[in-house]
Amino acid sequence: MNSNKKKDLQLGMAHGTAANRLRKKLLFKYVTMCGDNTCFRCGKSIDSIDNFSIDHKIAWLNCEICYSAKVAQNSVGHKKVRKVS
Repeated sequence: MNSNKKKDLQLGMAHGTAANRLRKKLLFKYVTMCGDNTCFRCGKSIDSIDNFSIDHKIAWLNCEICYSAKVAQNSVGHKKVRKVS
């Protein structure tokens, strides 16, 4: 059995999925600790990781701004508000 399959078995899910979930949990923890857990679209507090997402303030597709400038254009928001907007 290769190491990736062994990791997947031990974690009970794909190790990539587990790594992404861990990253999201850590990001949410530190965003909340810094007080930056406010949705930039609706202005309400994001109190649940289930509602937490990274969002673009300005649409990135077909945008003329260079990539390095776009990093500053990201913020956090509620998943539901993001889907509606």
